[in-house]
Amino acid sequence: MAEAEGVARNGLMVHHYQHQHPAANGDQSVTLGQLFKRVGDAHSGDVDGDVSQRHYVVDLGEGLSSHPLPFVLTFTDLSYSVKRSRRVSLLRNNRLPMNPPGGAPPSAEFSRRKTLLDSISGEAREGEIFAVLGASGSGKSTLIDALANRIAKESLQGSVTLNGERLEGRLLKVISAYVMQDDLLYPMLTVEETLMFSAEFRLPRSLSAAKKKSRVQALIDQLGLRSAAKTIIGDEIHRGVSGGERRRVSIGIDIIHDPIILFLDEPTSGLDSTSAYMVVKVLQRIAQSGSIVIMTVHQPSYRILLLLDRLLFLSRGQTVYSGPPDGLRGFFSDFGHPIPDNENPTEFALDLIRELEYTTAGAKSLVDFNKSRQNNTQLALSTTANKSSLSLNDAISASISRGKLVSGATDGTTTAAAASSSSVRKYANPFWVEMGVLTKRSFTNTKRLPELFAIRLGAVLVTGFILATIFWRLDNTPKGAQERLGFFAIAMSTMFYTCADALPVFLQERNIFMRETAYNAYRRSSYVLSHAIVGFPPLILLSIAFALTTFFAVGLAGGTQGFIFFTLIILASFWAGSGFVTFLSGVVANEMIGFVVVIAMLSYFLLFSGFFINRDRIHAYWLWFHYLSLVKYPYEAVMQNEFDDPHKCFARGVQMFDNSPLGSLPEAMKLGVLKSISKSLMVNITSNTCITTGADILKQQSITQLSKWDCLWITVAWGFLFRFVFYISLLLGSRNKRRQMRLALRISRFSSSLLPLPAFQPPASTPRRLRCTLSLRAVASSKECRSSEENDKFLRWLREKAGAEISSVLSLGNSAYGRSIFASKNIEAGQCILKVPYIAQVTSKNLSSEVEPLLPRDLGNVSRLAIVLLAEKKLGQYSEWATYVSCLPCVDEMHNAILWSKEELEMIRVSTVYQETISRQAHIKKEFSALRPVLEQFPNVFDEVHLENFMHAYALVTSRAWDFSNCISLVIADRDYAIGEQVMISYGKLCNAELLLDFGFTLQNNIYDQVQLCMDIPSHDPLYEIKTELLENHCFPRNRIGDKSNSSGNSFIIKAVKSASCNGKGIPQALRAFARVLCATSVEELEDLVIEADKNDGRLARRPLKSKEREFQAHNILCSRLAQMIQDHDVALKVLKSVDATNSNSRQYRRTQMARDLLNGELRIIQSAYDWLMNYCTNLLAPSRQ
Repeated sequence: MAEAEGVARNGLMVHHYQHQHPAANGDQSVTLGQLFKRVGDAHSGDVDGDVSQRHYVVDLGEGLSSHPLPFVLTFTDLSYSVKRSRRVSLLRNNRLPMNPPGGAPPSAEFSRRKTLLDSISGEAREGEIFAVLGASGSGKSTLIDALANRIAKESLQGSVTLNGERLEGRLLKVISAYVMQDDLLYPMLTVEETLMFSAEFRLPRSLSAAKKKSRVQALIDQLGLRSAAKTIIGDEIHRGVSGGERRRVSIGIDIIHDPIILFLDEPTSGLDSTSAYMVVKVLQRIAQSGSIVIMTVHQPSYRILLLLDRLLFLSRGQTVYSGPPDGLRGFFSDFGHPIPDNENPTEFALDLIRELEYTTAGAKSLVDFNKSRQNNTQLALSTTANKSSLSLNDAISASISRGKLVSGATDGTTTAAAASSSSVRKYANPFWVEMGVLTKRSFTNTKRLPELFAIRLGAVLVTGFILATIFWRLDNTPKGAQERLGFFAIAMSTMFYTCADALPVFLQERNIFMRETAYNAYRRSSYVLSHAIVGFPPLILLSIAFALTTFFAVGLAGGTQGFIFFTLIILASFWAGSGFVTFLSGVVANEMIGFVVVIAMLSYFLLFSGFFINRDRIHAYWLWFHYLSLVKYPYEAVMQNEFDDPHKCFARGVQMFDNSPLGSLPEAMKLGVLKSISKSLMVNITSNTCITTGADILKQQSITQLSKWDCLWITVAWGFLFRFVFYISLLLGSRNKRRQMRLALRISRFSSSLLPLPAFQPPASTPRRLRCTLSLRAVASSKECRSSEENDKFLRWLREKAGAEISSVLSLGNSAYGRSIFASKNIEAGQCILKVPYIAQVTSKNLSSEVEPLLPRDLGNVSRLAIVLLAEKKLGQYSEWATYVSCLPCVDEMHNAILWSKEELEMIRVSTVYQETISRQAHIKKEFSALRPVLEQFPNVFDEVHLENFMHAYALVTSRAWDFSNCISLVIADRDYAIGEQVMISYGKLCNAELLLDFGFTLQNNIYDQVQLCMDIPSHDPLYEIKTELLENHCFPRNRIGDKSNSSGNSFIIKAVKSASCNGKGIPQALRAFARVLCATSVEELEDLVIEADKNDGRLARRPLKSKEREFQAHNILCSRLAQMIQDHDVALKVLKSVDATNSNSRQYRRTQMARDLLNGELRIIQSAYDWLMNYCTNLLAPSRQ
């Protein structure tokens, strides 16, 4: 099915594949439920067999246009705002603020509302993917939450309807699913088990186990997870499935019941391009099965864009575009910012939106332009939508009749009345079924993590061993009785402390619980009870292990009965302690807070247990905590278990003096004292008379109110109480609602500076005083960049401007390229080598308000900054940036090739950098032509208006790496650098080169780590049109394929291949695929490539051709092209060697050296790719030669 669809989509007029299920080609559309039913019917005869061995690839892409769209989700004027309180210092920059006109003094706090959504409208239809795009903080996730009823109704304005009817929360939970951004899964369950447990939760009990298993197998095939079905999910410690497979599993567990509406928050975040494409491809099939798919995406690739049906761009909570992807080019062209032919439309749109957001007016112009366009079409669209949609009950009934599996439906014959929200079941299964499934899942995951129990058992045994050896065989003396008290206090508190190690596991399960119960997968009560059942057997083993280790070794009393009770009270302590930790896992935010609270509370419990201070001596205002202490009751229970024998004596005769100063007297003297006491009391006391019994010790410790069994039951009751409170916390805290909140933003007083704060305000969590590790001194050069006095002046200025302390990590000096950066100390990979606050940056906000309105609307931000730089140069010493401007390099010191003359560019004509530089120069000239009339109107603001000056300023600005999302510029070292070694900072070289302030050094134009290879289909190829169309429809850039006016053809980036025997990493798969298409000589060969592509998620010709001869021809084409490039580079390098450039300080010498390095770097990369391709071709011919 997928193959036939792929051929039709690609436009090849060849029918090469018959459907495997001709019955599915009728007028009725195919839903996921029907396909599940087919698989279930096929397996119905093998219920007792191994169903997992038989599976079918399910395709949902056929027959979609033959039925009306029954579901239309419409949202109108959605607005959501929160109250934000800001605490502002009354003293700012050591100046008192001015009083308002009314004369009232300024308030220390003021409140205002922050709008997160502002009148957002749109609609999502069945069978389509509705994508919400925007930069971070634009409101994407907030909009998804609003549509998914995850925002409290009292906080949200506007309406959300399905087929014109408002959705009740109960019905929405049944017919929808929400896939969160984080993959919250049990790590030790396999993919198949994870989906199977989800089926047990979400599918009704009336469905047989065999059909549930069949549906899981079909879904595994649909998600492309067959090869990973038996693989565990994995985590940081245990290796499991890949990130893309994990994301597809997360989607699968939420669509197991085939929801009508599917919400996804950033489903492609954190994935590589291929994995992200496969995820969205799966979502497309889900949509085509009869579902509404609504997702947020940050920046989709070109291939993903082709899969999306509707786009909604947001900017700070406002709509800037709403419509189909193919309307982007026309929209932005009408706006005055046409999208270049060779650029991803979404990337261009997001960049433009972000650029507009940081202007004075923001994106308001784009928002208003979108409103004007939408007003012209809104009435027609709404009329069409109302006519094409069914009522909600009719649509749900029609959906169920077509096989949609709604968990609230008990069977496939549910009527429209039964599908109404009033009769929809809240949960798919009864309480006892949920209990069984949850218990089984927890046991399965736990038994595969034996190390968790082993660590806990080890801690108990080690503690027991230490206590047993310290308190070995205590005797029945006053000292022994006192040591027993210490043993019991430490032993009981240890039981509670060892329960804290389960807190991380409980927190991880809590996140999974929040996701699953958000849409009524099971009851909270069933989760709490199953959690208690699963956790109880390990407690029994731990209790027996500790009792066996300590009871007999310490020599405790009571015999067998005493041992049994001691074991029971240990078990009750574990039960109460684990209940306490379970309760905390439901209320604390993270592990750190949880551990702090556990340790603190258990310390308080031990303090008030009665061991350190008797109950009678505790003040009345603290006595309540004594009765709340968890340690009190097990401590008193074991005390009574040990000392409740009335015939057991712990002090006889003179032993009463052992714990007093009289205990050091000779025996005879102690006997004399004893006789004196006997005479005084007129009681016969001998050396064998029992002075202190166990009852006396209990009375001395104030343990007289409760029996030991009462203490045992109270301890057990604590465990139940904590679990009940845990249930209440889950009931109240897991509703997944955003409520009206107060965002407290504490704005601390910043150090005074010469420049007022820019309009862009950083997050409150960002530190204001940052360290900038930089020094300016000459290294590896006899010529100083500037005097030490100038250096000191610059450093002082920087401290005043940025509030940063300067230390020595980077240095400036001269190299063969001019001014360069060097390491002034040893630098390790990953080390931050430069960090500069945002307020020390020259931005476009510094542009004069008189000039800004006259600038062209499509002028880029780089040109705006170049104008600002020219204006600051004109001001000279009166500019607040004068010290910075004086540090900037002159033209001869810069590396940028756009400043080279035509003669100098001829040295690198064979390089791909040459054509790129020519294009950039033409773009700069075009920008300057549009700017020049404006600049000439302000001779007092700008310096001499010449192209050379503007191009110099433009080159200075482009030496920065832009990052507006953070408030600092940050550079992280990509590798280790030794002292004096030159440091190359560029966009691709360093892993985080977000350098906003260049400090006088600039970047090289090429970092010698990649080469651009251009190829095209010859116009005389008899299959030219078919090959071109095939490549276009398989996500090769359309404007670069077959465009005879574009001499560059199709571009591929080649990187260095480490060795000829490795896997060819560095040679793009797309290039090899292009060559395989290029060498095809018949339509049949192209058909085979199309069939294979549809089997591999649309990736064309990514596998070797079946014919080794044809595979050899394809790669031989690449070898020939690379051989020609090697020859061209060799010739160019020979010419450069003959250039007479003896003066090392001359501009000609520096540019010649740069050209040599550039060509040598490219030659090294091309040669490595050529060697690998030749080795590959040789291996292809090896079998035939043998």
